[in-house]
Amino acid sequence: MYKGEMYSASFDHNPTQKEALEAITKELNNIKSRDEAMTFRRAAESYADMKRNVLSPRTIKEYSETAKRLPEWFCVLPVSDIEQMRAVKGQISQDCP
Repeated sequence: MYKGEMYSASFDHNPTQKEALEAITKELNNIKSRDEAMTFRRAAESYADMKRNVLSPRTIKEYSETAKRLPEWFCVLPVSDIEQMRAVKGQISQDCP
C-alpha cells in the first residue's frame, strides 16, 4: 500500500524477496515521477473530473473559475513545488486580478 492505494506485481515465476522489492520500488519510482511532473492546473482539473459525480454543477463551475483566476506562474508550477506557507503569506493573492 502506498498513499492509500494498493499495488501488486505479477511474475511468471516465484520471485525472491529481493526481486519483489525491486519490482515494487521501480513501480513506485514511476508513480512518484508522474506525480512530480503534475502541474497545479492539471491537478485541479483532475480533481474536478474525479469529483464530478459527487459535486453539484455549481461547485464544479466555481472550482474551474477559481483556477482561472490564479496567476499563470502558479498554475504551471509542479504540485511537488507548492508549499503551504508560500500560498498563505499572500504571494498568490497579490498577483490575482
